[in-house]
Amino acid sequence: MNLADIGQLVHERRQALGLSQARLALMSGLSRATINQLETGSLVDLGAAKLIALLDLVGLNLDAGTRKGHAHALQSVSQSASVSYKTLLDPAAWWQFWWKVRCPRASRLTLPLCSTRRPCH
Repeated sequence: MNLADIGQLVHERRQALGLSQARLALMSGLSRATINQLETGSLVDLGAAKLIALLDLVGLNLDAGTRKGHAHALQSVSQSASVSYKTLLDPAAWWQFWWKVRCPRASRLTLPLCSTRRPCH
């Protein structure tokens, strides 16, 4: 659940209670614009204390728990990363990449490698 989902719940609950956005704003100490942005899903951020107080006003609560299917956050991140870590990068390939980034004009050259696997000068 994200802030836009919570905003939809607040909207439904506010209407069920017969409150206007202005009245809820006055009761919560937030601006009417903030209430509107929350309900329409355009609010980027709202502090936890303010959100919990607002939810309490309309009779909602915020529960924390483990998401189903995402028990291991690191596994989720590694599966969605744009870089594969399945294999180690060959040191020669790493130095070739480093040289291309460091010296773009020399990127078409194949660099001779010393015994230390560093580009020879």
